[in-house]
Amino acid sequence: MARAKNTGRAEARRRHRAAHAQSPEQQLGADTAAPSTDALEENPARPGLRLPNIREDVKALPEIFRTKPLLWLPAALMLAGLAVGLGVTTGLGLDPTTDQVARLFFQLTLVPPAIPVLMAGFIAPRASYLVGLLFGALQGILLFVLVSAGPEAAGATASVGAFNFAYAALTGMLYGGLAGWYRGFLQQTKRRQQAMRAARAASREAKAREERREARRQARQVPR
Repeated sequence: MARAKNTGRAEARRRHRAAHAQSPEQQLGADTAAPSTDALEENPARPGLRLPNIREDVKALPEIFRTKPLLWLPAALMLAGLAVGLGVTTGLGLDPTTDQVARLFFQLTLVPPAIPVLMAGFIAPRASYLVGLLFGALQGILLFVLVSAGPEAAGATASVGAFNFAYAALTGMLYGGLAGWYRGFLQQTKRRQQAMRAARAASREAKAREERREARRQARQVPR
């Protein structure tokens, strides 16, 4: 009789726990809801090609350059490219190897589309297209200075300088915007991977809790 009574009580407790316990799917949904919500709150809009808010981006430019001192590095590279370009065009008597290296550095840093423009667009936290436009305009000015100071200064007319300036500015805006979009894409991918890892960890924890609960339930049902 005592064993039957204990068995009946254990069965009643098991039915009570089964009635009030969450299913593994419900537990998994509750555990994984928070990471997904946090990820959406951090970046509610996925990176994409959308119309920019030009007015707000223009207002944010001073703050961008103030809070991101690394943005001055592309400008320094452009100035260095101008110095190297002046040295190459004026003929400093460099040996062939050094001359080739100098010309390559000049082309990478000052000829559109230049690497510093891509760097600026990638570094800027927002308004990458405007940052690229500014650096492209700077690139056009430096190219005009280079052409005016070189041996072909006689052919450096105002129309040629205006064309180079417009071309450098437009390509700078394009490549700066693309670099900013790519930065956002990488950030979104990183957040998505973090959310997936958090969801998998929550799933493993929920499964472990369910296994421990089942083990305790079976231990209580073992007749003594």
